[in-house]
Amino acid sequence: MMEIRLTPLASGSKGNATLIQWQNNCLLIDCGPNAKTLDARLDDLGLTGADLTAIIVTHEHSDHINGAPVFARRHNLPIYMSRGTYMAASHKFNGQESIAFFDIHSSFELEGLHIHPFPVPHDARENCAFTFSLEKDADEHLGYLTDCGHITPHIVEALQACTHLALEANHCPKMLQVGPYPAQLKKRVGGDYGHLANEQAAALLQALPQVEDVRLMHLSEQNNAPEKALEIIRQAADAHVNISVAWQDKPSDVLIYNPKKALLKQAS
Repeated sequence: MMEIRLTPLASGSKGNATLIQWQNNCLLIDCGPNAKTLDARLDDLGLTGADLTAIIVTHEHSDHINGAPVFARRHNLPIYMSRGTYMAASHKFNGQESIAFFDIHSSFELEGLHIHPFPVPHDARENCAFTFSLEKDADEHLGYLTDCGHITPHIVEALQACTHLALEANHCPKMLQVGPYPAQLKKRVGGDYGHLANEQAAALLQALPQVEDVRLMHLSEQNNAPEKALEIIRQAADAHVNISVAWQDKPSDVLIYNPKKALLKQAS
């Protein structure tokens, strides 16, 4: 079946990893948790590291890359990242990993999956998000956007074709303000190169009328609450949009993207 399945395996400041499945292939977006944790999460889904094709990394922060070297060596997986990310994280690798570079302004293909990176503002060397499709010039995409300080016109344009979206909703500004973080960290998280607040995620969804299904990603355990994020974002979204939260400590609900227009073209 022509579909892409996105399953968050871990989402939050303690480690991020998201499974992408298409045809008979799988990859991980980011690999923050340790190899033991990731093996257990894959086992929950009836998979092993041997089922994976690759790891792709959004940026060098530890909650997104720390588990990648060991996990990649254990399962003989290539790690795809930008050159900027590698330059910032090269000390984490021992030279035995297979590293492949992509340009965050250019699409590339893995086993029939078209991956479209694009830059997003975050306090990392060369941070990116992605959209995915099963055709190079598909009319519809699945999107993945986390670790983003603010929404730019380029982000809206990059996600405009998405019907399914994994979207950061990191914090509630009021909770962040009164929460336990030191002042400098509060400033970083809430700044233009930090993380998206619930209201920013909600505003982005209003600019993306094609979106039908959303997973809210990277919720802060200290500065957000699932019910708060869901309330704010559901109020902003159309009633037909399905929205649920991705969890830190277990696999979350799968996001299943079926490229309807592509299927209709094939049928005609």
